[in-house]
Amino acid sequence: MALGGCRMGFDDQTAVAMGRDCGVVNQLGSLGALTMPSVKVMDETIMTGKIVQLSGTIDSELSVRVQLWDGYGAFAGGKAHAGSFVLEGADTSTATCGVCVYLNRRTGSQSSSTTTLIGVTGEVVIEALGAIGSDVAVALVGVELAEVDPSAEALIDDGCRSSIDDARLAGTSRSETDGVSRGGHGGDGAGSGSD
Repeated sequence: MALGGCRMGFDDQTAVAMGRDCGVVNQLGSLGALTMPSVKVMDETIMTGKIVQLSGTIDSELSVRVQLWDGYGAFAGGKAHAGSFVLEGADTSTATCGVCVYLNRRTGSQSSSTTTLIGVTGEVVIEALGAIGSDVAVALVGVELAEVDPSAEALIDDGCRSSIDDARLAGTSRSETDGVSRGGHGGDGAGSGSD
């Protein structure tokens, strides 16, 4: 997967892409434990597996979502489980990731006003992952993110870029009754990083 104009060694300036202000700082740095944590477990209707979604806020506009999809990416052929996972290959695409990291910036009340970035390098450490009602905890280490078009399930050439030195999301999982098909697996819906 080509990353377009991916810039390593980001500075502390606000990202600018395609002549527009992305509203996302190039280096978010060390975020620690994110606020307002949420952990949802949903049914995935095509593979008949589960999706565990953790989310937390950075500020009133920025949020981080981590989704763990049974049967996809790092979990191809099996269930999501604890361990350390490098973001590479299938896990850097909204269409195929099993370990998915999203950074969402909401710029208005409409979902179309959301800028979505997906993790393309770095490490995700799943510290705890159990049954519904149990604790779930995930740490992000050195994650770099690139802007994605959720409807096309593809990176945007010369899109926004950002990075997270470290962050942690944790909470007690709760069940969601609505199933999610693989078609909703982008960066902005039930499979998309919305809370």
